[in-house]
Amino acid sequence: MKILTVTNMYPFAGERYYGSFVREHVEALVGDGVEVDVVFVNPREGKLKYLTEMPRLARAMRAGHYDVLHAQHSYCAVQTAGLRSFLGVDTPLLFTIHEGEAYSSSRAGRSTTLTKRLAYWKRLKRLALDLSDHVVTVDERLLAVLDYRGPYSVIAPAVDTELFRPMDRVECRRRLGLPVEEEILFFPASAARPEKGADVFKMALACLDRKVHVVYGGQIERAEMPLYMNAAEVVVQTSHFEASPMVVKEAMACDTPVVSTDVGDVSALFGVAPGCFCTDRDPQRIAAALRQALELRGPVGARERVLASGLSPTSVAGRYRKVYREMSRANRPDIAEESNELPVDSDQKSVVGCGEGN
Repeated sequence: MKILTVTNMYPFAGERYYGSFVREHVEALVGDGVEVDVVFVNPREGKLKYLTEMPRLARAMRAGHYDVLHAQHSYCAVQTAGLRSFLGVDTPLLFTIHEGEAYSSSRAGRSTTLTKRLAYWKRLKRLALDLSDHVVTVDERLLAVLDYRGPYSVIAPAVDTELFRPMDRVECRRRLGLPVEEEILFFPASAARPEKGADVFKMALACLDRKVHVVYGGQIERAEMPLYMNAAEVVVQTSHFEASPMVVKEAMACDTPVVSTDVGDVSALFGVAPGCFCTDRDPQRIAAALRQALELRGPVGARERVLASGLSPTSVAGRYRKVYREMSRANRPDIAEESNELPVDSDQKSVVGCGEGN
């Protein structure tokens, strides 16, 4: 089986962890025997890349003989669908939607740049959905918000449960130079991003009536994120909107208590897992959840919830492989049964350019 992944999120020299969840997904697929090529359209080099990279994408689509085209963003889905029609290619298109801004009003981007407004434009997302043969959503409610009624699957992004794992709290604090004796709250997002709700978090802190040491993220290397999550008593997310927030799953995989606003798939993920507190954006309620979380001691069992939910990279890759296979069979009834497929060597993944002139 051969897949072309088209994405605007992928690590490159300028940002080594940008879109790392897409790369980890590709690596898990390759490990599961799927041959994957990646076309990375790097928006960090300018939005015109979506146009100037069309010839490169067209060459890949013509020459690759793919079973499925897999777009990882609405921009990429529209781009790929348009080229598919122009080239007369009949390869089925899968679109994974994980754009939490669909939950926000389009007015949220009106006072910002044109490209930012486009990110909030629901009509573009609906167009991407309608142009695709099958949709994978990370949260089922996204499709209801966008009034999509076509075929779909619900598959949340995987969490690297080997990287994000329980570690000794005191040792993590010493490695990071954090106070050993104080209670630490970790807010993984940048406080400068208004959609992440740092303002609400700060109001909750004012209601907490408890001395805590707060660490904000935004410029933390991915390799150090597990250290911060394990160093904290509680990981806090107060976003105004999300789809399937990675930091929540990563904190759970570290078995660290989490307090999160009720966004995306958080409430479904938490269930009744101990140490996981889902609340609305009321500062008093967030403060109450923080008090409860701060009282917990020792392992809380959140990691077991992540593992039981099938969120390891291998499990998620297996679910995608099934979707790919079903799409391929629908398009090519003569395709061989999976039991007859030959294993693919692990070096059969290639990145068709990385947005740096390749």
